[in-house]
Amino acid sequence: MIKLQIVNGSLQVSSNGNVILVAPKNSCAIDVLSLYDDIPLAVIYNKYLGTSTNIFTQPLANCVDSLDVPFSVNTFIDFAELNLGFDTFGGGCGGGGCNTSPFQYNTNLTGIEPILGSNNASGGLSTIGGGSDNTTSGYHSTIGGGDCSTAFGDHSTIGGGLNNCASGNCATIGGGQENTASNYYSIVGGGRLNTASGSFSTISGGRCNTASSNYTTVGGGFQNTASSLYATIGGGYLNYASGNCSTIGGGYINIASGNCSTIGGGNINTASNTYATIGGGSCNTASATNSSVGGGRCNITNSRHSVISGGQRNIVQSPTNECCSLGVTIGGGIGHNTTGGTFNATTGDLTGAITCCNVGKLSTIGGGLRNCAIGGYSTISGGSCNIACGVNSFIGGGGGFFCYGNSGSPDYYACYKIGGNCTIGESSVIVGGNCNIAFGCQSFVGGGLYNSASNTRSFVGNGRSNTSAGIYATIGGGQNNCAFGGHSFIGSGICNRATSYASIGGGRYNFACGGFSFIGGGCFNIVSNTACLSVISGGCCNCVFQNFGFIGGGVFNRITNTVSSISSISGGCCNSISSTFGTIGGGQCNSVSNSCSVIGGGASNTASGLQSAIVGGICNVASGNNSFIGGGVCHTTSATNSSVGGGCCNITNSRFSTIAGGQRNIIQSPTNECCSLGVTIGGGIGHNSSGGTLSTTTGDLTGTITCVNAGKLSTIGGGARNQSVGACSFIGGGLSNCACGLFSAILGGCSNSTGTCACAMIIGNNITANRVCTTFVNDLTIVSASSCSGCCVGISTNGLLVPTTVIMASSGGAGSTIRSGASNSAGGSFATASGGCQNNASGQTSTIVGGACNISSNVHSSALAGVVNTASGYLGFVGGGRNNIASGFRAMISAGTYNTSSGDSSAILGGNGNNTNTCAFAMIVGDSITADRVCTTFVNNLSIKNIPTSSAGLPSGSVWNNLGVLSIVT
Repeated sequence: MIKLQIVNGSLQVSSNGNVILVAPKNSCAIDVLSLYDDIPLAVIYNKYLGTSTNIFTQPLANCVDSLDVPFSVNTFIDFAELNLGFDTFGGGCGGGGCNTSPFQYNTNLTGIEPILGSNNASGGLSTIGGGSDNTTSGYHSTIGGGDCSTAFGDHSTIGGGLNNCASGNCATIGGGQENTASNYYSIVGGGRLNTASGSFSTISGGRCNTASSNYTTVGGGFQNTASSLYATIGGGYLNYASGNCSTIGGGYINIASGNCSTIGGGNINTASNTYATIGGGSCNTASATNSSVGGGRCNITNSRHSVISGGQRNIVQSPTNECCSLGVTIGGGIGHNTTGGTFNATTGDLTGAITCCNVGKLSTIGGGLRNCAIGGYSTISGGSCNIACGVNSFIGGGGGFFCYGNSGSPDYYACYKIGGNCTIGESSVIVGGNCNIAFGCQSFVGGGLYNSASNTRSFVGNGRSNTSAGIYATIGGGQNNCAFGGHSFIGSGICNRATSYASIGGGRYNFACGGFSFIGGGCFNIVSNTACLSVISGGCCNCVFQNFGFIGGGVFNRITNTVSSISSISGGCCNSISSTFGTIGGGQCNSVSNSCSVIGGGASNTASGLQSAIVGGICNVASGNNSFIGGGVCHTTSATNSSVGGGCCNITNSRFSTIAGGQRNIIQSPTNECCSLGVTIGGGIGHNSSGGTLSTTTGDLTGTITCVNAGKLSTIGGGARNQSVGACSFIGGGLSNCACGLFSAILGGCSNSTGTCACAMIIGNNITANRVCTTFVNDLTIVSASSCSGCCVGISTNGLLVPTTVIMASSGGAGSTIRSGASNSAGGSFATASGGCQNNASGQTSTIVGGACNISSNVHSSALAGVVNTASGYLGFVGGGRNNIASGFRAMISAGTYNTSSGDSSAILGGNGNNTNTCAFAMIVGDSITADRVCTTFVNNLSIKNIPTSSAGLPSGSVWNNLGVLSIVT
């Protein structure tokens, strides 16, 4: 309990024996009205400072007197009248009984009012603290002071001021002038002409403010009105918060008419729908649910959940209702989603009449100038005059204003409009640049100027005036390029064109029209629409009109056939292919006009024959099928499989003919290419022709010449002006020789002629043959030839051949022959020793052709040549070699050394030290092998080429390759 008592002229308050307050008793007074509250309170204040200076407040039930007797309302008033200078009849003065109090009860004894000032505390337990002409007519109403104020409401309070009126129960006016608090618990803190007419409404101060609905609040300012439930205005001028729970922080002429709408400040802003928000700025409007304007000037949105962060004259317009274009965002900038008006590039002001465009749902504009996001979910990050029409489309920046002039010059900051970027296709993208258009679905433009991506997933990386019109078409950059076809590609360059699946790397004025065609670069190159999978790597003015064509580079090259060709020109100038599978390596003005023909290089060469080839040179013509020219000048191969290796002005129309080189050699087949087929000229000058002039100094053959028909399968090795007219005739070389006879031949020399003599041979000079099958020479010398018996000719002491008779063996077998050689013997009947020395043919009908010390000792055995070989088996055979022995029946040794074939019908191909070891039908191919099994072939190592990989169709016993394992057909 709390004890109140007078000690030594002072009021002493103690609790549980502890003094908690000591105050002069004459300065203390009690608040009588508080004793009549629902819970009576003992309130003591400093009477010199007023009722607001409470020094003690406690429930009366907790208070006792000096004798620990609890106070009642009446005993507490008696204690105050006696000790604290308060007299309930108006005369208390602190225990002395004098009447000095400035207060008195009203005439009804229900209220307290000052003695002075014509105040009227007419309400029950009402109080007027001071002032004049104040009236407290409400129960427990209070006026602290001031003039002409009225507290009508029960428990209403007016602190002071002039002409204030608290007519609502529990209403409060702190002070000021002509303020009104007319509803329950309404409050006006001060100011002038403020009206708090809503229950629990509050006006802190200011002038002419109105809080007309329940729980409304006006912090201050001038002529602000909070007219709906829970509306709040912080301050400012002529602001209207008419929506429930709406808020205006300050500024002037702002209107928050939507429920829970908010305006932070600024002027002439309107938030007219539920949860609409404007942060500040001027002339902004947020008229849709959850719409928001952060600041700036003249920004407007009627789109639900939309946001304009700031800027000037940005508009979010939803056409039919606020949900059509909901969720739109504008970060800042000027004049977005509008057209018309005048933009001042110096001040940044957009003036004049403008026209709004409907914006896309959930579209976004980050900033910039005059951008329009029309497509749903579209985005424009920044830039100027960009338009995003496509759903989910994106523009990164760039746009339609271009600054010109040098830095520091007067016109440096002058600008003129040239147009912005536009995305029309769904999910299309433009990263930046000016005047670019993305028409196609998911199309892309990276930047640049006047670029267009007009088809699905088409792409332009950069550059100027490029058009990517095909589906999946791509242009990397450059200027005035067009990718018309689907999946076409242009890397860069100027004025290039690519159709479906065609590609151009760069260059200028290139046209790739064939499917899957490619032009690497260069200029004015063309791959036509008939040339699929064709390639031009570079160069200038090259053209491909056939499928699978290839031009590596160069100038004015052409592949012109319109059927599938797989032809190629590696480079050069003015080369042309008009056939399939043609090839030109390079050079100038070369032409391939038949299939599978090739020109390696050179100039003005023509390969018109099927599978013809010209390696190089100038003005060569290969018109025969499979014909060939290696190089040189002015050659012609007009027959099948004809060839010219090189030289100058060589001509052949003969099948399978060859001119290796030389000058003006001719192979002429008279009626058709087969009449003189197979002719060969190794080289030289002017063969198979007459006329003209041959310079012995320069070797040049000039003037008009006349061709002669060449003999079939004839040959001229070299020389000059030789004529090989006879079939199968031959001239090795020399000058002005003529082989006219069939199978005739001239080794060389000058002015020889076989005439018409068949098989005539001439070795010499100025010889004319006069007999067939005869060799003609001027003179004949045989060097180091020894005399022999049995020859048709012999050699005299001066080296000349002289006739001799055949020498027959004078002793030996019956009918045997020794043809030549020395110290040979033929002892067997009908045996023959044709040559060599010290050979012995002792077997019946045995034969030794040559060699030395060979023996053929059995019937029908043969030792053809070699040294110390022996054929001792019946029908045994030794072809040559040394110290070989064929002793088995029908045994054979082809060659080699120290081989023995002792098995019947066994054979040794060659080698050294092989032995069939009496094994019949044993075969040895190798070296140092001894057979150990009959009917077997023995080798050292075996490599089988072209072995079958399948047993299909093979007879029993055949060997085939079974996935790397040799197998035998059973």
